[in-house]
Amino acid sequence: MSSQQRQQAPAQRKRPLTPEEVAHRWRLGAKIALFTAAGLIVLYLSWTYLVPLLQPRLFPARLPDEIPIEDIVAEFKDDADAAARKYDNKRIVVEGKLVVEPAKPGKAGGRRIYFQVSDGNGDDLEVPVEFFDIDDAGSVDPGDQVALSGLIKREGAGKFRFVNAGLMPGQ
Repeated sequence: MSSQQRQQAPAQRKRPLTPEEVAHRWRLGAKIALFTAAGLIVLYLSWTYLVPLLQPRLFPARLPDEIPIEDIVAEFKDDADAAARKYDNKRIVVEGKLVVEPAKPGKAGGRRIYFQVSDGNGDDLEVPVEFFDIDDAGSVDPGDQVALSGLIKREGAGKFRFVNAGLMPGQ
């Protein structure tokens, strides 16, 4: 169809809607809006029930790998700055031999809790541990091999402490 033919063709106009058709469209729009609003309200109110069901499937919890305390001590001994960048203020799971010494009578302060690590020279090193809940420390037998979740805080050249510690489930 050429442009002249388009200009000469009568413009087809839509016929105006009758009052019944207008009313029907309004009723249909109102029903759609009502069901949409009701669905959103039901979804909002059921959110507290849906989140616990959906969250583990959408965002499964992954526990970090357990790192032997000997490996961390060796990394701090080799290159303290690189180890501090790798571990400082990051939650990790550490496993090792935990020693819980009872408080000495007459001495200020409480009991000493630390990881006992033997270096290659036959010397024993101590990595201090601060528990988030001190009752966790009471449930550990002295010298037990345990896995703890916590943060590493650097204290100086090659020295660090394990803070906010807590026993891993199943320990």
